[in-house]
Amino acid sequence: MSPTMVTERRCTAAATACLIAVVVASFAVICALGGQASAEGTGRTDVRMVPMQRLSVRIGVSDVTPASGAAVRVTVRVRDRRQRAVRRVRVRVTWLRPGNRATKVVRTDRRGVVRSQRRVWGATGTTVRVKVTVTWRGRNVRKWIRLRPQGGSGPGGGGSTTRLQPSDLVYRGAFRLPGESGGSSWEWSGDGLAYRSDGDSDGAGDGYPGSLFGIGHDWQHYVSEVSIPAPVVSADKDPADLPRARTLQPFADVRGDLYPDLGTEIRRSDVEYLPAQGGQSSGKLYLGWGRHLQEGERNATHMWCETDLSDPRPRGPWSVGGLEDYLTCDYLFTVDPAWAAANAPGKLLATGRFRDGGQAGMGPSIFAIAPWQSGDPPAPGTRLPAVTLLRYDSVYTGAEHILHGYHHSDEWSGAAWLTSAGGSGKAAVVFAGTKGTGDCWYGFSDGTVWPDEPPYPPVPPDGERGWWSSGFEGQLLFYDPADLAAVARGDLAADRPQPYAALDLDRYLYHVTGEQQRFHTGALTFDRQRGRLFLIEPLADGDRSIVHVWSVE
Repeated sequence: MSPTMVTERRCTAAATACLIAVVVASFAVICALGGQASAEGTGRTDVRMVPMQRLSVRIGVSDVTPASGAAVRVTVRVRDRRQRAVRRVRVRVTWLRPGNRATKVVRTDRRGVVRSQRRVWGATGTTVRVKVTVTWRGRNVRKWIRLRPQGGSGPGGGGSTTRLQPSDLVYRGAFRLPGESGGSSWEWSGDGLAYRSDGDSDGAGDGYPGSLFGIGHDWQHYVSEVSIPAPVVSADKDPADLPRARTLQPFADVRGDLYPDLGTEIRRSDVEYLPAQGGQSSGKLYLGWGRHLQEGERNATHMWCETDLSDPRPRGPWSVGGLEDYLTCDYLFTVDPAWAAANAPGKLLATGRFRDGGQAGMGPSIFAIAPWQSGDPPAPGTRLPAVTLLRYDSVYTGAEHILHGYHHSDEWSGAAWLTSAGGSGKAAVVFAGTKGTGDCWYGFSDGTVWPDEPPYPPVPPDGERGWWSSGFEGQLLFYDPADLAAVARGDLAADRPQPYAALDLDRYLYHVTGEQQRFHTGALTFDRQRGRLFLIEPLADGDRSIVHVWSVE
């Protein structure tokens, strides 16, 4: 049996984007099982009821109109232990406030969902209680939720962060990448991207200073440095309309002999640049290396090297907190220094990974690290201390707390910590990737489901066995840094943060032509000084990648 065949073969997507952002800033949630609430919680994004006869009941709360007389929506989702929707479960939602009581009784729909929405308070901020009763095969389970207006930054109550919204990103266009160099190319690339503020000192003066380091063809995974031309918006999405970057340093193997067992299997990697930290005398490139199949492995995965690719002097490798490789060795990004100073002192580098099939977590992960705090350099094999900021349940630990709308076919390939350049205080942690929609199954793209045991169905022509969904969308997920601060403090469990918004990326991408096309996006990186976000799109210029640019307004 394939190692990814460890859970359901078909699942149902969560409903609408507004339900991604649950328990927003205008109210808190107070809840307790089996009676009225007795203690204030952290404003969780999800309130899970106890399992009842193999069912898992999840309650989400979202503020639909955060103004005087706000409308609040309660959403109840019922799943079985294989995370499949359960229909026809009786749900009773009762809204109570002084002098008013309203009840809705309904059964879950084909997606296992019931929704109830009410206008619940005015400017006086009246506290509202909601009782949810779920009945299944003669057994009742009840949950009380108390809602009251309050300030704050979101579910985590983690600080004064103002959430950066998708509308704060302005698309500036794209540019092409150079030709071959150093025995590799930008064809079949996209796994890694890093911004260097002091790169390309002899640049064109076009308003786009700095340079980009990136990882090239996925056979070699060499690193090159290129310039950043002023991007252009092509109305026809024609790569010929775009300017081309210049090669500043040709492709080079920066790993040396640190990873003799990496092999030629599908690799997972990224690169990030940081100026000199701690006792370092120069800025470094940080990289992590993994393989597609390494279930249960806890290897030394991370390294650093010099920015001179002709003499990279690689150092490492080190492990991240003794965690599984499936959790740690893919995307790398810089933590907002102000946030790090307050919540994870000195840990300016974030790392994580998403593995399809839910084998490490049913959603992306984030761990903050600081290799320079463990030596200059740390000894090979050092276990780097890590602060967990985001980590969902896996198929091995249960499916109680997972990314809303999760599919086993999802792919999150890049991450960045965005901050506004104009001093507004807006911020978000974003993930770029390919989101499965509709139904999800293990098998082939034509809908053929591969069973656990024989007899097996015929293999379709040109079939690729794996996790599939009815459709795929390029998305940018937005997380609130205040929630991650609450996790770092221990006030919020690491599996509780949820995205509060999502940006459709497909409208900008060049190579997405089919509903079931996978791997829409590659890596991300961010120019914090100027508020510019860079996204690499694979296979957009023939077999070559292109780079898209947004500015944070």
